[in-house]
Amino acid sequence: MYQDLDFDTPSRPITPNLPSSDDHSAFPPQNTSNEQILRPPTPENPDHDESGSINTEPKIEDLRTTGLFIDALKNATLEKSGMEQEDIDRLRRAEPNSDTLIYDKHFQKSLKVFNVLDRLSREAFDEIRQIFLEVYPDDPFYSHFQIKHRLKAISGIVPIWNDMCQDTCAAFTGPWSDLDQCPICFKPRYHPGTRSPIRRFVTIPLGPWIQSLYSSHETARLMHYREKQTEGIIQQLQDNGGKLAIYDDTICGSEYIKAVLRGQINKDDILLHHSHDGAQLYRDKESDCYFSLFII
Repeated sequence: MYQDLDFDTPSRPITPNLPSSDDHSAFPPQNTSNEQILRPPTPENPDHDESGSINTEPKIEDLRTTGLFIDALKNATLEKSGMEQEDIDRLRRAEPNSDTLIYDKHFQKSLKVFNVLDRLSREAFDEIRQIFLEVYPDDPFYSHFQIKHRLKAISGIVPIWNDMCQDTCAAFTGPWSDLDQCPICFKPRYHPGTRSPIRRFVTIPLGPWIQSLYSSHETARLMHYREKQTEGIIQQLQDNGGKLAIYDDTICGSEYIKAVLRGQINKDDILLHHSHDGAQLYRDKESDCYFSLFII
């Protein structure tokens, strides 16, 4: 069936004729007697312990470190994540409707002053707050701490800070949590004579963020955008022979639609889009400006 195929393959060396399976002289008989069969000597460091179990402890340091990181991921808990206990408790229970927090007029007033004075010191905010309370003693004015606390509950933005190498070689997490210097470049973790890290990075966990989006009637309704649009797109494809007139969203992509039809993506699933890129801000100067975009 392949006689008409012309493959452009390189020439191969001619293989000498091998004996056929009928030529018994080419294959010596197997040892069926009780004679001792020679085997290679047992290695000095066998891969089995005395109990017969396989020794899986890696002998290369990089593999051992990788195994420790994997173990840390397997044993990860919210309590070990670096989140504050208050944020963990909020994540584990259903919060009341955040609309009542957003449209509270006293919170709105306090938040506007907070935004105006964002570049000033906290002392300046406290002084202005005190003036408001003296002039309008019956009119609540939220403190700096109360505003940040409410903003965290409304937005779901709960930052987790970790130390990192000053040259971004590695993060001091997992088995490297207690190191005082980078395991890659060996530069110090802390400022000299202090326990203050030279450089840190922030992680924004998705759980509190998604939870906050469902705590408001308006944003909870918007969270079903993909579900409704997908139904319309599939209907268009069925009506137009598998074609769309306009491709105006990522969910118009064929791979996404196939995943939905296969049942890999369900209507109640939450999808996260992530785009990450860097930018050079100056023509003759290298820049380390990076930006990320998240879409739920």
